[in-house]
Amino acid sequence: RMEKRWKKVCEGLGIEDEGKIDKWWNKIDEKYGEKQRFYHKMSHIEAMFGWMDKYLELLHSPNLVSLAIIFHDVIYDPKSKTNEDDSAELFNEFYQDCKPKPTKFSDDDKNTVLKWILDTKSHHISTSDPPASEQNESDEKYFLDFDMSILASPHDEYKEYMQNIRKEYEFIDLKIYNQKRSEILSSFRSNSKLFQTPSFQALLPIAITNLSFEISYLSQS
Repeated sequence: RMEKRWKKVCEGLGIEDEGKIDKWWNKIDEKYGEKQRFYHKMSHIEAMFGWMDKYLELLHSPNLVSLAIIFHDVIYDPKSKTNEDDSAELFNEFYQDCKPKPTKFSDDDKNTVLKWILDTKSHHISTSDPPASEQNESDEKYFLDFDMSILASPHDEYKEYMQNIRKEYEFIDLKIYNQKRSEILSSFRSNSKLFQTPSFQALLPIAITNLSFEISYLSQS
């Protein structure tokens, strides 16, 4: 299913070299299947596309959003502090290798996707020069909300997410993990702009409930 979606995105970019399309899909699929991943794997990408399909009519540039979804976690090592930069670099390599048709995907489009990937470091929209268009900023808000949507998931799904994040960071001492994780979650919980679109802002109470549950769980572990 995801491979079919990938090929459709590449078709929309005007990429005609099927060998390169397949080569890059195999690389992407291999990356998301790495053994250190428990949450940041292909199922996370599929979930984001599920949200994208739901709000597709509100997106201005679905292909850009699709590329950001596919590449934003393509490099993921829990011990690294440069995952977003490295993911952006791999996307840039894809762009240089496959050379989408400029009429369908321009250098400006490439830079937009790079910006969105890098903004997942903070999940805040960074300023750019020249400023992003209203359409691109709107699409980025949805992209970032798709990425954070797990926080407002049903309770059982959220508990599984909790467990999978801990597995990814099992190399960290439990006491230190609980402290650092609680600090991150508390910053999320106190952020009234955790979600950036009206569609997801409506889910904020669910996210706060989930975050409070995990913070309480961590304090008792």
